[in-house]
Amino acid sequence: MKEKNAEMEYILLRTVADAGIPVGAGYLADTLQSTGKSTLSEATIGRYLRQFEQRGYLKSEKYDGRSRGRAMSEAGLAYLRELEVSRQQAQMVQTTLELFMMVLITSLFSVLAAFVLVYMQSKKISNLRQRRLLQPTQQVRILRACARL
Repeated sequence: MKEKNAEMEYILLRTVADAGIPVGAGYLADTLQSTGKSTLSEATIGRYLRQFEQRGYLKSEKYDGRSRGRAMSEAGLAYLRELEVSRQQAQMVQTTLELFMMVLITSLFSVLAAFVLVYMQSKKISNLRQRRLLQPTQQVRILRACARL
């Protein structure tokens, strides 16, 4: 849940910063819905904006006593940079895990292929031994050949 909240905070603050002008909840709701980044209601976005203002990330802009919306503060820009770094780190961890899984799966397939090869050769040796067509020195040679693969 915390990661989801941090992601929403990032999206909202990034949108406010990109606007470059004071914005309100209605503008943000319309912008986020039109870009497909969020389906939050205007009221929910307004609650986020109030929290951001209380934490000092946004400042309310007024003109002739009327609210013009909220704009980024220096603290908000610093927090946005922190969120961007966290997102980049999370992406790097995700990429590393995906690469690790690919290597692990490839390694497992290699081990499985080697197992199948040894198993098949063992079956051949066993079959030849039962029919007494294979000498012990030939068994050793076949197993050594398998080990080199």
